Amino acid sequence: MQPRFLLLLLAAIGTVSAIGFQSGRQSARATDVEKVERAGETSPPRRLVASHEPDFSRVTIANIGAVEFEEAYDLLRAASPATLAGWARQLQAMPAGPARATAITSFFKVLVQTDPTRAVDLVLGLTNREARSLAGAAVQGGAPESAFPEVARMLVELDEDSLTEFVLLWSRFDPVSTSRFVEEHPSKMDSNAIALLLENWAAIDPLAAQTWLDGLDPKKRKPDVVEGFVSGWFESDRSAALAYLAAHADEKVYRRGIRSAARTLFAKSPSDAGSFVTQLQNPAARAAAVDEITAYATDRVLGGNLTFPAEAVARWMITLPEDTWKNHLGAVLSSWSSADPAAAEAWLNQMPLPARDQMAAEFCANFDWQAPQSGVIAGLRISDPTLRANSLAKLRKRIGTREEASEIMLHLQLAPRDKAEIEKALADL
Repeated sequence: MQPRFLLLLLAAIGTVSAIGFQSGRQSARATDVEKVERAGETSPPRRLVASHEPDFSRVTIANIGAVEFEEAYDLLRAASPATLAGWARQLQAMPAGPARATAITSFFKVLVQTDPTRAVDLVLGLTNREARSLAGAAVQGGAPESAFPEVARMLVELDEDSLTEFVLLWSRFDPVSTSRFVEEHPSKMDSNAIALLLENWAAIDPLAAQTWLDGLDPKKRKPDVVEGFVSGWFESDRSAALAYLAAHADEKVYRRGIRSAARTLFAKSPSDAGSFVTQLQNPAARAAAVDEITAYATDRVLGGNLTFPAEAVARWMITLPEDTWKNHLGAVLSSWSSADPAAAEAWLNQMPLPARDQMAAEFCANFDWQAPQSGVIAGLRISDPTLRANSLAKLRKRIGTREEASEIMLHLQLAPRDKAEIEKALADL
């Protein structure tokens, strides 16, 4: 007798109303077993309603992984709690390997569809660590959304250190229940999990999410948590989210959210990013927003796919008030000059005074060590004597040693007068 045929057969045995079979499902009579087992049998078995649990004594539960979902579903739903518990013990006792992994995974993935509470109880009752891990993963992966509270109970009992992935999934459709779970288990929730909850919640109901955030323990209200909330709100109501950030610009915990908003806005619309920056009344908040954008134009962010052209960022920055781009433009100009020195120098030279002097001073202070020519020349072209002297002094301080100064001088192609001025500026190193 082939185990697969037997399992398929017994999966269809007797529908018992007392154990909750699906409406309309009935099972084959025990006398039909031999008929179905015979090779070539194609006619369906006769069906009748039984008054007791079918005889599962011959079921080879280890083969459940080879059965179609519908047959496995019928089988597990027809079984009593004692039978299910016995099968779970049988699966756990199988030799470790692919066969056991497949059987345990299939069993629990189906069982959580029929009886989530029973599935979780059986997982928690397993004593073998590997088997329990396999079963827990199957329950979590196969659970319908309605079973998530039971999955949450299982994860807590299993003493999972981080429930981030589960919180992410649950909060997508039921953030309120997820928030209660987070409140009940604060020690198991890292800031990333809370941020993901708030991001999903704010995208659905920003007012409720904000109320919950406002009531959160201040120790849990970290910058990444606030950023998550604002990111979700940004997707559902951008203008309201930006106004909220602007209203909280004085609070440091919101700076990460401000950075994120500025970056996202610039990627879509530099003009919108400029409007947002000018709304920020706090100088430190404005500086954080601009610094975030310049970071993606100056190779300060490694390993990401997002980059902003240095030329586009430089042209955008000068549309803002000078105190906004001051101390940020130099690094952008240096990056632009590395890619296209002639274009960067031409753009700088056509700027009106005194803005041009300030830009040149920043460019000089942020010169590229690998290609210092443009940055040094920018310092020499500063028309204000005091600002030029200060810029060259900063250049000397940044270079630091005579050896470094000599190396840089080898790369400079300057007119005799300019070369003499630079040598004089570096003379006391």
